[in-house]
Amino acid sequence: MKNPTLINGLVDPIDGSYDSLFICCSSYEERSALGTRKLSPQYRATHSIICRASEYKDKGKSLEYYEEIMGHLTKVCLTPPQTYLFSIQDSISFVHALAKNVGELQDKNPLRAVTVDISTFPREELLLLLRYLDNNVGRGLIRLLYGEPAKYATEAKNEEDRWLTRGVKSVHPVAGFGGFQLPGRPKILVVVLGHEGERTHICIRRHQPDEIILIPQGKEQHHAGLREISDQQNQEVISLYGEKHIWPAGLPSRGVIETEQAILEIFKKYRYSHNMFVAANGTKLQLIGVYVATRVFTEIQITYAAPAVYNWESYSSGTGFLWEIMLEPPFKD
Repeated sequence: MKNPTLINGLVDPIDGSYDSLFICCSSYEERSALGTRKLSPQYRATHSIICRASEYKDKGKSLEYYEEIMGHLTKVCLTPPQTYLFSIQDSISFVHALAKNVGELQDKNPLRAVTVDISTFPREELLLLLRYLDNNVGRGLIRLLYGEPAKYATEAKNEEDRWLTRGVKSVHPVAGFGGFQLPGRPKILVVVLGHEGERTHICIRRHQPDEIILIPQGKEQHHAGLREISDQQNQEVISLYGEKHIWPAGLPSRGVIETEQAILEIFKKYRYSHNMFVAANGTKLQLIGVYVATRVFTEIQITYAAPAVYNWESYSSGTGFLWEIMLEPPFKD
């Protein structure tokens, strides 16, 4: 694996000819359309799937961005784009329906090159999607696109607008990422800190770990001030557990490799003494780093604190840079 590469121009097919499949998730955030806006006139894909969370399909400008994405993909795809509505409260149904849709495409032609715009995929569904592609695309090429917003709600001037999610419905292992826990062993919880202090606090409270490691954000962020926002959001947790529980190296916001290395280093230290759980509450690209680490050591559990509500009115605004990551086959990790 390598860290993301900035796309300065437009997005071409992975191998210069055409992609087998383009997958994205349309949402209330403008950046959900960034990947398709950047498709070059030469880009072609045989098939495409647009995922939409049913709970938020009518919120804000969701329909406007969906129609824009549909328009872009209709122009560049050889077959009409498929739309899949899913519920963020039923991740198992999501992966079953995805397997059915993608499986039908594979029955016609092997998927040799797949592009996935991960920008606004909910995290649980994204992990399930990546695991499915890993298991079924085989030696084909998988490329991830990630579009940044111009600003997050946590950067708002008004304090009452500075939130991404509120409340937690449940804290549970992501399906397929339950890890392996030996009875009687103590539990270590590793938390990648992000902009949602409440989520982190509830996750820790539900797990009641014997040991805890908090991985903070580093100096290299999407824009200035985001590390300070993360520190402020998690001030209560940091003060509660103290400096000895803070991982010495903060993570770059785009640090796929740095995140993977940190998780692997911690696991190797505790693998024979503790059962390990990871809460990936940082950036989406840091989540990819955690995912890659679990491909190396499947004993690690990814735990997920499912939000009660998202700030769909102002979760983010505008669009920023677009990044590209090639997801190497699991056997190379």
